[in-house]
Amino acid sequence: MFYKYQMIKNTKDLSSDTRINGLFNCHAVFSSRINFNDPLDSKIVFVEPTVSEIKEFVNEIGKQNLNLRYEFESYYNGNNFTAKGLTFIADYEIHLNKFFDEEYFFYCVSKNDTSNLMWSHYGNSHYGFCIEFKDSSFRDIDKVIYKDKSPSLKMIDCLRAEFKGKGFNIACNINENELWESVRTKYDEWVYEEEYRIHARDEMIENAIEKNDKFLKIKYNSENIESIIFGLRMPEKVKKYIIDNIPYDVKFKQSTLTDNGFINIDYET
Repeated sequence: MFYKYQMIKNTKDLSSDTRINGLFNCHAVFSSRINFNDPLDSKIVFVEPTVSEIKEFVNEIGKQNLNLRYEFESYYNGNNFTAKGLTFIADYEIHLNKFFDEEYFFYCVSKNDTSNLMWSHYGNSHYGFCIEFKDSSFRDIDKVIYKDKSPSLKMIDCLRAEFKGKGFNIACNINENELWESVRTKYDEWVYEEEYRIHARDEMIENAIEKNDKFLKIKYNSENIESIIFGLRMPEKVKKYIIDNIPYDVKFKQSTLTDNGFINIDYET
């Protein structure tokens, strides 16, 4: 099973609470990394190219596009970058970050349904709820990679990949899997989350209900939900509101305190 912890922000007017409405309408919110609470989450260190790497790239361009070749040749003089070349490198790093911000939207879930830290950070200190999804709900889901430093990509490899994608006969040492691995990397301190991520692709993006620069809203089938887990501190009136108004059949569970942590038990309606 996979778990999505959710907080409730508007307890005074539950009918207008975003998370509850998302639960009722089966809306999954895929976030861009610029919307993450941790600025180091999915951060990529772009390694600047050397003059020799740019020269090699120019040779690969050859006569395929002389204007492009001349442009890149203006970026260096001998073994040093020109002012124009340094500007290109700075601008290209901005371009790459913009690419990852605009092209990668994630839905983040956990494998841990009894994490006190997850309840505290994402479940409104147990006043919220957690959606329990069936394993079969997601395809192309991958585990987050936890490391002690940010991943790095060579800018020259990104450049080659970009121009190869535009039809140039250029060698490329980078692939989609490497890019996807880079943006699902977090620091070791977050390992307790046991996080998995789904990358919104193709038809998912095309069928998005709503999209902006921070998130995509995508509809899923209610049959993908195994149960709704109520937080330990959720008021009974909130539980009653969810149970009475959810428009599909689903099981309910209750997070319960034990001597050594938490367990989830069936909630008797």
